[in-house]
Amino acid sequence: MIAKTYSIIPFGIDAMPIEIEGSISQGLPCFNVVGMGSRTVSEARERVKSAIRSSGFAFPDQKLTINLAPADLEKSGTFLDLPIAINILILSNQINQEDIKNIAFVGELSLDGHLREVRGIINIIEKAKELGIETLFLPVKNFTQGQIISGINLIPADSLSEIYLHLKGEQLINTDNIPIGQTTTNHHQPFPTLDQVQGQNLAKRAMEIAVAGHHNLLLSGPPGTGKTMLARAGLGLLPPLSVNEQIIVTKLHSITGLVDQVVTERPFRTPHHTSSLASLIG
Repeated sequence: MIAKTYSIIPFGIDAMPIEIEGSISQGLPCFNVVGMGSRTVSEARERVKSAIRSSGFAFPDQKLTINLAPADLEKSGTFLDLPIAINILILSNQINQEDIKNIAFVGELSLDGHLREVRGIINIIEKAKELGIETLFLPVKNFTQGQIISGINLIPADSLSEIYLHLKGEQLINTDNIPIGQTTTNHHQPFPTLDQVQGQNLAKRAMEIAVAGHHNLLLSGPPGTGKTMLARAGLGLLPPLSVNEQIIVTKLHSITGLVDQVVTERPFRTPHHTSSLASLIG
């Protein structure tokens, strides 16, 4: 018997669709995952097995083979735990293949069957929408970020058993009861405005021209002359982030691991003057 589930993993600032193919056959009980998975993906076997049993489902005592296609793409991270578990439930006839038509899954499973958040959820949702996937199951903590992408049905789940009951139509997941996370990542003190800066008329004029014309600006001078203060004040001249800009900035934060925040304010970075080129650009 062959079962198929679908998922998406981040790939740089983009994402790649992954097809999880499962096969069950007679033989000594074993559980193999193939398809160029990293050690994190290989360790999913133990997480998935424990999560299925802890959620009250039966884990088949047969030969299980899970293939992650395309097999020539190296895969890392814990994004595929949930779709692998759903695949096994299909192979063991606990879920029907028809129940997951045009549905994708992403999420890390804990040993007790609960879902943990993953990074890069904006990339994943954008790719799912591009591929025409109608529904995406994702961890609850990723739901706040995911909502800034419209045009796709997002279903946040807290556990594997919740997803099972939803797919069976026995207990639908109500998104109205999902707590909303933080809506910004800018926790700095209020920045000064140009009106509060005394003197520096030439520098302030240069700042206004640079911001209005979307130009670069280099402030040069000895320590203590107000270069950083002027740069902070210049942030107040910029317009609020548009919806598309919020998506782009939040995507970058999501990739780095800030998975429950939506960036609504323009970010301001002040790297130390001794920072190396590698620390600045990665």
